[in-house]
Amino acid sequence: MPDKKIWIVNFHTAPPEYALNQRYAKIVPQFQKAGYQVTVISSSFLRRHSKDLSEGKSYNARSFDGIPYLLIKTKPYKGNGLGRMFAIFLFSLRLLFISKKYGVPDMIYHNLHVPFDVPVYFAAKRLRANYIAEVWDLWPEFFPRTGLIRKNHLFMKIAYSFERWIYAKSNAIVFTLEGGKDYIIEKKWDKANGGSVDLNKIHYVNNGIDLNQFEADKINFPNEDLLLKDDSFKVVYVGSMHKANDVLQLIKAAEVLKSKTVIHFILYGDGSERDSLIAYCHQHQIDNVTFKEKYLPFHQLPSILCKSSLNIMNYQKDFGDYGVSAGKLFLYLAAGKPILSNVEVNYCVIKKHNLGISEDLNSPAAYADAILKIKDLNHEVYDEMCARVKDVAKEFDYSNLSQKLIDVFVNFENNETHN
Repeated sequence: MPDKKIWIVNFHTAPPEYALNQRYAKIVPQFQKAGYQVTVISSSFLRRHSKDLSEGKSYNARSFDGIPYLLIKTKPYKGNGLGRMFAIFLFSLRLLFISKKYGVPDMIYHNLHVPFDVPVYFAAKRLRANYIAEVWDLWPEFFPRTGLIRKNHLFMKIAYSFERWIYAKSNAIVFTLEGGKDYIIEKKWDKANGGSVDLNKIHYVNNGIDLNQFEADKINFPNEDLLLKDDSFKVVYVGSMHKANDVLQLIKAAEVLKSKTVIHFILYGDGSERDSLIAYCHQHQIDNVTFKEKYLPFHQLPSILCKSSLNIMNYQKDFGDYGVSAGKLFLYLAAGKPILSNVEVNYCVIKKHNLGISEDLNSPAAYADAILKIKDLNHEVYDEMCARVKDVAKEFDYSNLSQKLIDVFVNFENNETHN
């Protein structure tokens, strides 16, 4: 669609060299080829890098790798508490106030964090732009599911009201979770249940991976860690180490296996639980677990994951009712190694294509047994599983996902024209 201006608004994204999730860095060039003029709008403060890109300005317009960014100055914060929520609200409020100073888009494509960034919707209305909601994580549903707040708390009732309202008002909704429609139906927000949300405007476009870039990074940035180069069976976890990730369960599985067989558990990542997990390993003399870097640049991960024997998805129970859009899943797929998830999720790509094991593992012993099932596969069966993992990754290559999003935009605008 030629000469259409799109603002992609996501508080948490960042320029390509800093972004932990490369979704926009990969899809925007495809949008540009299709004729869209795209600006990515995000916070100037990058928490994971302790870096502020505002250069002292209220908003800083810069280009990174040919992609225009508008970096809105945001209050620095630590962790995932109230400071983060306030920063998101301040970001969206500032965007509302400055919106007319930075041109007028035809469409705002907004990654939602309900209720804190609802002002972005009002910015779209102020500019008479179409508004498309993008949903990666189910805010505010995330909060009671991780035990941060009770579901019947007054705040949650207000937040759910905002969520239902903004879904109803959106011109279209893009879920990265395949079960997005299920969520709306279970809440009885859809029109068939007397609600106001039209299920026909809901679309599914997951996160993904640039397979060409992955293969290039694997070659250009080799990892020389001797632990990764030995012949042992290597179980690798990459990601956050917060309560919601329940990495302690993985550690306890390693404890079960420490005297039974030579399996190395190699963990990359940081979070509020990392120090206590390290302390647990010391206290219980779990010597088959190694904690590596807290943070690694995106381009260093392919070499690591391709040297793994088994890559781990690890979460608390009651996770994945509506599918999964975790960025590391697609890295794992591209690596072409079996995947083990300690919880059974709906719309599970692992189970659908037999890429490993995805089960509710309710004890360290069950977790350890699942790891051994993969380890004890004969070479031919193991290699066939690796080939399936690699093949499924193609479905989630960003070249395919970009086209799906473009189709959403085109179909939406065609419907607008005909109405």
